[in-house]
Amino acid sequence: MTAVGRYGTPGTYSIVGNIDDYIAAGIPPEHIVLGLPFYTKQWDTTATGSYGDTGTQVGANSLIDANFDTSYRSSPYPKYYSNPIDHHAKWYKYLVSGSTYRLTTFDDAETLEYKFRLVNSWKGNNSRGKQLGGVAFWSLLWLVNETSVDPNNTGAGPQSLTRTLEYPYTLMEELFAPPGTRRFRVETFEHASSDTNTGFNARWRSPSDGPDDQNLDAASASRAPANAPAGAPQGSHKVLAVTFKFTATPGRFFFKHQPLMGTSTPYAVDWGNAIITVPATTKFIADIHTPSGYPGTTIRMVVRDKNNQLEKGPAFSLATAGWKTITFDLLNDPVTAYTTSEGAYTSGNGVIDTAGGGVRDITFAGFEVSTTSFTGSTGTINFDRILYEPSVPGNQNFVINEFRYATANQQFVEIAGPAGTTIPAGMYLQTVSGSTGDIVTSISLGGLTMPSSGLLVVGASGLSAIRDVAMADGTLLSGTPSALRLYNVNTGITYDSVVYRAAGGLDGLDAPFMPVVTKFGPPWLGEIATGTNVLGDPYTVGRLPDGSISYVNGQDFSFMTATPGQPNGAGLTLPVTYDFETAPPTAFQTFAQFNVATPPTSVDPGGVHGKVYRCVDLSGGGVMGVLGDASLGASGTGYQVVGEVYLPGSSEPAQAIGVGFCGTQGSRFFPTSTPGSSSYENGYWLIYENIAGVGLNDGQPDHPGEVQFVQAVNDGLHASPTVKLGAKTLAQLGVTPGTWAKFRLVIEPTASAANQLIASINNVEVYRGPIPPEGRTSGAVQIGFRENHTGNPASNEGTWVDNITIAPVNSAVRGWELY
Repeated sequence: MTAVGRYGTPGTYSIVGNIDDYIAAGIPPEHIVLGLPFYTKQWDTTATGSYGDTGTQVGANSLIDANFDTSYRSSPYPKYYSNPIDHHAKWYKYLVSGSTYRLTTFDDAETLEYKFRLVNSWKGNNSRGKQLGGVAFWSLLWLVNETSVDPNNTGAGPQSLTRTLEYPYTLMEELFAPPGTRRFRVETFEHASSDTNTGFNARWRSPSDGPDDQNLDAASASRAPANAPAGAPQGSHKVLAVTFKFTATPGRFFFKHQPLMGTSTPYAVDWGNAIITVPATTKFIADIHTPSGYPGTTIRMVVRDKNNQLEKGPAFSLATAGWKTITFDLLNDPVTAYTTSEGAYTSGNGVIDTAGGGVRDITFAGFEVSTTSFTGSTGTINFDRILYEPSVPGNQNFVINEFRYATANQQFVEIAGPAGTTIPAGMYLQTVSGSTGDIVTSISLGGLTMPSSGLLVVGASGLSAIRDVAMADGTLLSGTPSALRLYNVNTGITYDSVVYRAAGGLDGLDAPFMPVVTKFGPPWLGEIATGTNVLGDPYTVGRLPDGSISYVNGQDFSFMTATPGQPNGAGLTLPVTYDFETAPPTAFQTFAQFNVATPPTSVDPGGVHGKVYRCVDLSGGGVMGVLGDASLGASGTGYQVVGEVYLPGSSEPAQAIGVGFCGTQGSRFFPTSTPGSSSYENGYWLIYENIAGVGLNDGQPDHPGEVQFVQAVNDGLHASPTVKLGAKTLAQLGVTPGTWAKFRLVIEPTASAANQLIASINNVEVYRGPIPPEGRTSGAVQIGFRENHTGNPASNEGTWVDNITIAPVNSAVRGWELY
């Protein structure tokens, strides 16, 4: 037997091996859609009834049946993991007759998630770390069972009642949403037809459907799709209009998403077909509308906990007309028991019972509407989108604010959180190895008090004078890739996680059975190299503003000078000018110390420039220099950079040089495509190549003697590391090879589209126009260099820059040059 949906390893007959072959044949990974089965495979065997036994294939069955059989039937069949384990599939068996077992192989929520995650970061040998085009299935019909039992009418036996398996849709919703998405859909009611069978999810039952109604006029109760009233949330076009009338008070009804039972006896509810299943660390949100006010009438959300008890959230008044947003935060809101006679449930106890630890054992059940005074008239509630998002205790978040893994005794992690609060019990700072996916170190933080600064430092011995929590030297990992996370073992909440050195993919960080630390991306972070400023201090990455989080680490973190225990950013006060006669104390370079140098006469005849900044790694390899940090342009008004750069001639060694801005990541200046730790360059770059054969891995063909202006998007999500915005030859720029030229870079988001982004050399514009899609508007000034040979660079190699001024943009004098 071969398991359905085998995962495998590169080079094997497997998902990974097969798609690797397509990529090797020249199909771009972003054009490949991963195909998976939603069916199961069945075999009969008279052997021991174990995975791998020789058997006779019976055929295919549905994923919904396999899920019910192993999770919810009255006596669930035990399910087992495949062997060999790299199949990453499940199987179960039952006795058909005599000594004949029927074995079924299938994907459950666990193994399906492993395969879905391959789309976001490919694990093959080819294009490792890149994103695939998506996922497809054969077919959605295998998630459906059209025969079920109504828990309120078990005597009728199996009926034509359709139930659908929920978890594949939830996984797709959460894993394939745009990066940074934290709010997901439960239901939207965006249906095109008013047909009561196919025009909407018929499992949303009429108010009169069920035993919990009180003083409800059944003849006036209905639900049907309708056009969304004016003022609906953006993107909403349809609602489900629920009408009701109470004949006396008190009155109530339960507008529910109907649970259904399987057809095997004794009947059991198939909770796999709930509309959504979530952990207890969840907040539900719903947008509703009432055309009139209904005095004394309230609405509450209702959930089912792990004990099948119904619990309800806060009451929201319907006394006024219009749109309303109602919520139920399972962690932080008061909970009230819901008393029920529904066949699928038991009455609540006012507690959200859960196994905890992040287990998904809570389902959304519906809404309770009750009144103490609204009778005799028909009311309408228009239900629009129902959403959910993660919740944290006390609505208090803690994030990894800054960290440095270079130099063992200088390592630290700075954590931002509410000042003066107590860190929740069970909270740990953990390091996770990319090579194994294992948690390597856990540092307990639970019970500590956040300093008044709101910044807590966990540091190695070199930070003993300022650290709040000690960690051993070398605790932070420098493998390719590695990760940090803030994790609460009691609640299963990952407050924050950071994946770094991930340009070559996630390896074990996203592998089966391992800690999931990749939620805050893609994109993730590249390398934080071993370079330093002139004082020899390693640089770090940090957030700006402190504690801010968009849940996309590639957007939130910026390389910066280290500020453990102090606010991040604002390292420069503009305007600032560097003549590089001395090295700026806040500037740094990757892989080497930031230093200034006197150029050789071949680069600076007559020595007119004095000392300049030479961006080069004296031991060979691509490097980057950085001036400033993410605070440049963070106000939204932009900034500009002018300076001088040496453009090498064709007789000099082949090299690529670059000056750029609005950068937050990068280390080796577009290195080779071999998977590794570096890359993730971003921002905008003026890039010049002096002769053919440089081979800069920026996705553009060699362009000897030409200056290109590009947007860097080197994050694994794009087909090319850069988007070319403009180009000019040296002849068009009026520049002689082997001489110095002035450059100018301007970012001004508030300007007209034609003037938002400007790049020029020698007063000739290479680009003037709008900020491109996904274009950054803030970040550091960057200098880049890459050679195309091994060994040490020649004395005249490097990116040589001088007289750089970084200044605010003054719209009133936009046309003035600062040369």
